[in-house]
Parts: sequence; C-alpha cells; structure tokens
Amino acid sequence: MTDDILDEKLSNQTKDARTAAAGANASGVLSPAVISAEIEDILPNEGNAIVYSHAGASQSGSPGTGIMALRATIRNTSGFAIRLTEVRFDLLAESGGLLLPAGPQILFAASQIGANGVTDVFGQTDSDGPLFNAGQTRNIHVQKIQNGASQNVFFEEGTVDQVRLTFRFETGGLQEDVVVVREVRTAPNDNGTAAGSYLYPMKARDLRPGEFWSGASGTNNSHHTRDQRFAYDTGCRFVDPEGGSASGRMPGTNGAANLDFRYFARPIYAMADGVVTSVRRDSHDNLPGCRTDIPAANQVTIRHGNEVARYFHLMRWSVDPDLEVGSEVRAGQFLGLGGNSGSSTAPHLHVDVRDAATQSLRPLQFRDVYTLGVDGSDATVSNDDWLKLDGQALPAKPVGTDIDKIMLWPSRKPPRDLTRGIDSPNGNGDVAAFSTVALGPNVVVTASRMAANDRLRLFSYEIDGAEIELQSSSGNQANGVQELAATEVSNGVIAVVTRTNSGRHKIIVWERSGDGTLTRVSDSGSQASAGDLPGIASLGNGRVITAVRTQLNKLKLIAWDVSASDVTRLESSATSPEDIDRLAFAPAGASKVVSCTRNEATGKFKLRLWDVSDDGDSIDEIADSGSEGWSVDHVSVLGFGPDLIVTATNDARCSRANLTAWVVEGDSIRPLGDAGSQGDKIDSNEVMSLTDLGDRCFAVGLSDNKGKARLSVWCVEPDYGSVTLLGYSGDQMGSAPLVSAVATARDRIAVTAKVTSGKQKVIEFNH
Repeated sequence: MTDDILDEKLSNQTKDARTAAAGANASGVLSPAVISAEIEDILPNEGNAIVYSHAGASQSGSPGTGIMALRATIRNTSGFAIRLTEVRFDLLAESGGLLLPAGPQILFAASQIGANGVTDVFGQTDSDGPLFNAGQTRNIHVQKIQNGASQNVFFEEGTVDQVRLTFRFETGGLQEDVVVVREVRTAPNDNGTAAGSYLYPMKARDLRPGEFWSGASGTNNSHHTRDQRFAYDTGCRFVDPEGGSASGRMPGTNGAANLDFRYFARPIYAMADGVVTSVRRDSHDNLPGCRTDIPAANQVTIRHGNEVARYFHLMRWSVDPDLEVGSEVRAGQFLGLGGNSGSSTAPHLHVDVRDAATQSLRPLQFRDVYTLGVDGSDATVSNDDWLKLDGQALPAKPVGTDIDKIMLWPSRKPPRDLTRGIDSPNGNGDVAAFSTVALGPNVVVTASRMAANDRLRLFSYEIDGAEIELQSSSGNQANGVQELAATEVSNGVIAVVTRTNSGRHKIIVWERSGDGTLTRVSDSGSQASAGDLPGIASLGNGRVITAVRTQLNKLKLIAWDVSASDVTRLESSATSPEDIDRLAFAPAGASKVVSCTRNEATGKFKLRLWDVSDDGDSIDEIADSGSEGWSVDHVSVLGFGPDLIVTATNDARCSRANLTAWVVEGDSIRPLGDAGSQGDKIDSNEVMSLTDLGDRCFAVGLSDNKGKARLSVWCVEPDYGSVTLLGYSGDQMGSAPLVSAVATARDRIAVTAKVTSGKQKVIEFNH
C-alpha cells in the first residue's frame, strides 16, 4: 500500500469519525479526533518485566552483551484508522533513585517499521505497513533496520534496568504518543528446561581434529525477522593449528556441492527432554547458492517444557524414522543430519525457541558450551582463551575488533593441548611388562617384569618439575613372573599381584621411604590358588581385592588384608557361570570394584559391579550389563564411583577401539554414550591404560597398531550422553610397544613407555 493511498484512507476514516461526533455538537463544527491506542502486551516477558538475551563475552575481560528484540501487541481503541509513525526506544539505568539514560535514544522511523511494507529476503511483505484500522489489534516487531539489515538492540550487560517505549501514532495531521515503561531482566531460569538452559544441538565428539562448531548472536542476520530474532544459524569450521583461515569448507573444494561443507551430514541432537510436535523428512536438499524451489525444510519441532524448539534445514530422509508427532525424546537424542533443505542457500542448522503458549520469540541460552572468538582470516586457538557459557546466549561478534568468528565446543571441559614435558633417563635392563602407580604428585613407582629373567623389579621415580630422577630399584625379586598388576594401598605402600610360571598368583607388599628406598614388607606365600589374568584394587583400610581367571576359566574375586606384617586371605566371591578369556579390573568407589570380562565362547564382554564388606568377609555381585556388550578383542575398565564406569575395548566388528561410558541403575549397567568417530584416536591392538584424572575425566595410554605410543584425554558428558576427546598427544612419543599412564598432579600425567631399545622410560605430559 503506497503512502498516498494510506494517507487518503486515514483522512477519510478520520473525517467520518469527526463528522459523526459533530452530530452532537450544536454548532455543527467538527470535533477534534482523539487518538487512543492500548499496548496489550510486550513480549518476551516474565511477569511485568521485559526479558532480554544474556549473551556471553566474546573474549576474556570483555563484558557480556544484552540483546533485546520485542514484539508489541497494540490495539487501536480509536473509532477510526491510525498509523504508527515512530517508535522511540530509551534504555534507562537507576542511579540515586533516578532513571537516567543508559545510552543514546534508539529511533525507529516510519521507513523502518513498514510504512511502505517491509520486504525481507524471503520476499514476504507486510502489506498493511503500520496501518491500524478502527478496533484492530496487531503485532509490531520492534527492531532496527540498518543498511538494509534488521538488527536487535544491543547493550553492555548490567548497564540497563528499565526500557521506555514510546509509540507515536497519527491520523489526519494529528499525533499522539503512547508511552510504556517496563523493567528489564535477563532470560529467566525456567528457559524451557529443568536446568534453565539448553544443551547445544551438536556434540564435540562428532568433530574431526581441528574442527569446531560455529555460531553467534549476530548483529545483522537480516533474514532472522519477526519471531526469529533470537535464532541461530550454526555450522562447522576448521581452524589451522599453525594459524590460518577458519574455513567452513573441506580442503580443495569450491562450495559447489553440499559435501564441500564441513557441516553437511553431521548429527543433530535434542537440546532437552521433550515431546515432538512436528516433523518433516522428505524435502530435497538444495544445491549451494540455489533456492529456486523452496519447499518446507526438513525439520523436527519439539516442545521442551514451556517452550518449543525448532530444528530446521535437516538433510532429506535423515530424520530418525522413529520420530513422529507425540514421540518423547531425551536430551542428547539423535534427531537427524544437518542438511540444506527449505529456505537455505548453504548447509547449516537454523535453531530457535518460542513460547509454547504465545508462539512469541524467546532467548535461546546454553550451558556446558565453551566459546572462543577468532579472526576468521588468521585464526589461532589457545588453551587459555576458552570461555564457558553457563545459562547464556552465544556471544555476539564485537564491533571494532578482528574477531569475526565464534568457535564453539559443547562440553563440560574445554579442549586442551597435550604437551610433552620432561623425561627420565632410560631404565636399566629390558622390560617385558609393567604396571605403574602414582604416589602423590611427585612420585611414580613401576612394578616391572624384566625381560632377561622374568624377575619382578620395582623402580621409584621422583618428578620435581625440572627432571625425572630414578631414585631407587628393588633389585630382582619374585621368580618366574608372567603377569603382574600394582595398586597403592595407602600413603607410600604398594601391593603387587603376580602370576608365576607355576600358575599360582602371589601378593607382595612394598613400602617406599621418604628418600625413595623400596622395602619389601610382606607377601601372601602360598595362600593364593592357581589362576591367571590377575588384577588388583585397593579397598582402603589396609585391604585389597584381586581378580583372577581360575584354572576352570571362571572369574573369581578374593579379598586380602595387607595391613599387618603378614598378608591374610579373607573371603572369595562366587565364580562366574561363563568361561572367560579376557579380564580387566578396577576400583569403583568405597567398597566397590568393577570387572570387565570377555566371554570365551561368544567374544562379547560383560561388566559386573561388586560390593565388598568392610571386613572383607563377603563379596557380592550387585549389578551387571546383561547382554549389552559386543564382540571385542581386548578390554579395559575404569570406575569413577559406584554409578559411572568407562570401558575401552578393541572392537572386533571393525578392528577399532571403542570408548563407552556406562551408568549403574539399580542392578543394571547400561550404556550412557560413547566417543563416536573420535574413537579413531585410540586405535590399538593391545590393552589400553585408563587413568582417572578427576571430575569424570580420564586419560588413555596405548601403543597403536603401528607401534606408536599415544596419550589422549577424555571427558564423560552425562548430559550430552557422550565421551569427548579433549586433547591428543599425536606423535610426540614415537614408537613404544607398551604404554601405561597415571595422573601425578592436576594437569600433569606421567606415561611409562617401553621404548624401542626395550628400556623403560617415564615421560611427563602437561594438559
């Protein structure tokens, strides 16, 4: 509708209203028209306060950003048509009981609110412009139009307490202001979920080395109009570790095909528990740069509490076939693959949330996401620069800086570099096998089987930050050792379980003095029965428990008292019903241990959680994984406590390693999530060393299928339902056929490796 037509319509309606009013006027003179309008609602709100998006800082030391985008519901209570000609936006701060300007007044002129009909990039036009017919109620989306792009209102976090909105109307040359003052606050902590915020819809485990997800609270996403003002368009970028562009394309491609884009065909997940309200999966994917035929995008819409989230532009036929309207989903559940369907010119995910009742825009805020602002043309990533979102929106790209890309890492922990530090000298004599124990932050003890004579020998190393010194050796001890494992019993006390060539196993206790001297204290003598594959774990209170495969190939656990001058055998568990040929064993919290065995007949593994009484007089199986396990070649296990377990297995299905987190629920142990494609970083044909680093993080030490020593650091993500790779050593250690890792201190890991010369070496890594 043109301005001339609109003005004529307004003039005629106003004249008619004034003429009707003149009937009651004895003089017959036209009465002045009275403009009246009512602001029925301003969204998003909570109570009587306007809600704004609380965006995280883009770089360390910078303040967060408040982002405001409003929808005003206005009713024309005049008896004639009126036109909205101006909206004034005053940000106010409280000071000494007064409300003072918190920034320059923001003015939305007629041309910015649709006097001629606002046309966006989708070709949608608001044909009524700002016209309100008599009695009409309309929604006005308050947003700046600058250089052809719609923008939200941005302000420094913590500087604004209230906002004054002034709506100016006119008709027939008359003008009237309607003023509304509202308190403002950040998005409330019931943001559709019990946690008050959302998980990111992609997982770090699905990233290749050097890749990060990308997205931002943009200042000029012109197509995010109306109720999409808090939406995100997210993708994937690669950052060259040597510095370079943050590219969203695969190397050697030109962007002509969807597969040229790193994001295309990546998994998308539910951000929270919810119920599916809409789903589409049959729209074709556009060619990049083309949008000639625009069907509705493949999408999943999910109601999360009092909000509705929309996941758009998914790949054709990739949406989980089990998802239908009414399906219940869990946070972290797979929805579909990223695509380029619908109104899209390049592969990306469009995600937004709306109020379930009003369908109005809502801020979308995340938790457990690390962010890093980079220069897209000269990007570098540092360990120390990551900032964590905790109930905040994605950072906005700051004006006046080189930061033009925001990298995203969805995890409880930021990515870390693993840097090789100091080494010990090569040990004396060739070793055939070893087990490593950390005694506090500065001491490592290895129990080693010497290759020349199959004798047991202990080595004590001290790490002082400048060097790793071999302090002492126990000399040759037990004869005919074939297998061994070690554990710390108490401060400075170590217990070693061995299997000799006679088939029997023995426990030997050692004490390390302050100067590093190792003294043999006691042993179990001939109390232990025959068995192999021994494992050992400390129960505290001077007690340990061993796990062995009996001569009948059954699993058996035995408790021991090692607190006195003699080692005393306590109680044994019942033997397993199935024959086993692989065994891993670890503590799992106070009085609990976990075993992982492979079934000799089927090749599948099974987890069991055991409870040991304080006096060691009973050992009872209290939970198991049933038939959840798959075919494996080797098994390793780590217990974070009685309710969380990690396994590392060499997957016989694909000759690849698999890292899986498990949760204990009653008498069942079920999978929580795995490392996905990042498991390629632990490709190994041997048993892997698992080390608890605290806070549900762990290290994996191994020799890969090419004989290279590798160290990696991982994080269990209970909310995301996955295991995330945080850091990887790469080729820093070279060849080593045997590797064992232990945590020596916060951010430090000691790796014991058998180097190519056959000697033993201790290497410290920082992370």
